[in-house]
Amino acid sequence: MERKHYLDNIRWMTVVLVMVYHVLYIFNSQAVVSNFPVQGIELLDGFLYIVYPWFMTILFVVAGVCAKHALAKKSGKAFLKDRFVRLILPSFFVPMLIGWFCGYVTDYYTDIFSGNGDKMPDIIKYAIYCAIGEGPMWFARELFLAVLILMLIRKIDKKGRLDALCERMKWWGFIVLFFVFWGSSYVLNAPLIEVYRNGIYIVSFLMGYYIFSTDEHIATLEKGSKLLVPAALLLMIGYYAYMRVVIEPQATDDVLTTVNYTSKSVLQHPFTNLYAWIAMLAIFSVARKHLNFYNRFSAYMTKANFGYYALHYPALAIVAFFTLEKTNLPIWGCYLVNLFGMIVLSTLLYLVLSKIPVLRTLTLGIRQRGKQDASQGRNSQAL
Repeated sequence: MERKHYLDNIRWMTVVLVMVYHVLYIFNSQAVVSNFPVQGIELLDGFLYIVYPWFMTILFVVAGVCAKHALAKKSGKAFLKDRFVRLILPSFFVPMLIGWFCGYVTDYYTDIFSGNGDKMPDIIKYAIYCAIGEGPMWFARELFLAVLILMLIRKIDKKGRLDALCERMKWWGFIVLFFVFWGSSYVLNAPLIEVYRNGIYIVSFLMGYYIFSTDEHIATLEKGSKLLVPAALLLMIGYYAYMRVVIEPQATDDVLTTVNYTSKSVLQHPFTNLYAWIAMLAIFSVARKHLNFYNRFSAYMTKANFGYYALHYPALAIVAFFTLEKTNLPIWGCYLVNLFGMIVLSTLLYLVLSKIPVLRTLTLGIRQRGKQDASQGRNSQAL
């Protein structure tokens, strides 16, 4: 099966967006909790608004497409074992190895133990720091859950009737699927940890597997690109205005202090979901034509994107902490140092860990470095 480089490129480009997002997020001014209680440049929060509704859902969609291609080459058992190594092991060992520093930073600035930290055993504090330091690795566990659900569906639907039904979908099916997408934002959400939006992420993954993996459906989106791309841009502008005019004033209201761009009231709003859905369709409508390239840099990013995803937030926390504590840079200078420092430290961590036996498996999901096909970026399939 010919490799579809546009999927690799969507994936690593989205990971880059996630990295930039976190540089701005840690100093956000929108009451969204981060490890650093530092208010940054409010104008930059606009970037957070316009990418948050769709950038994680598109990672799940791409992961679903890749799962379809992977299962065409290997058995379900082998696929599940592979995903366990690539997703579950890093989701636990990255926080244990380096992510714990995020918990330390949170404790440093907020005193999570209410002055009783000195009385607590170090091993207990370390475990709590690791839990707080999960960072973006929630995605790995969420994705593995979606994989388990897919395997259950495949077991029930042994004759592939659902595959056949989805392959026959007409163009208007994308309109119907919007309501499925929007409806999924209401279900299976974790009560306390809102980042676990189980419903919408699982549905996005399954749509990737059953819908966006079909060449005919991608061709349909390509035909509508002249409509979808302008629509996505207009919705982006409108959504930004909506956040500035409607949501931000509520966030400063004493009664509605929890209203922000990550709240359920925002993420379940029809405008948010319409914007996210059209944005994803627009990206896929142009991806095969404009993003289906391959060069040395894209090959490296395809191979290393999971490493950057897994390691960038702890690296950012380290850089940001020492920038705030050891320098007197203005806030805009902190943004720049954090961005470049995160890139450099993430790269160094990836290069070191990818060369150390056992650790490269536990943190990056790379089982045998010598057998990894760098040109095909096999490790990227973790995402």
